[in-house]
Amino acid sequence: MVVGKVMFVHIVLRGLNIERVFVRGLDEEDQMNGLDLSTESQYKVMRMVTDHAAAASLHYFHSNTHQNAFDTVLRTFLHWLR
Repeated sequence: MVVGKVMFVHIVLRGLNIERVFVRGLDEEDQMNGLDLSTESQYKVMRMVTDHAAAASLHYFHSNTHQNAFDTVLRTFLHWLR
């Protein structure tokens, strides 16, 4: 039984705007070859978490952009992700 962290979450930012979010399993990361930003996870559950995180980032972005509160968007997204 695995207890604790079982995934890596990578958030690509452009300024304070969330550009992209992707999730990978711990065994999918290869520190020797660097970070692969184009390949999806081999695990279906990680792809589903990626889809939900992308939808959440869009929700928080569109619900707070009228206030120009990009720091609030990032803070609430990170709170949701936790």
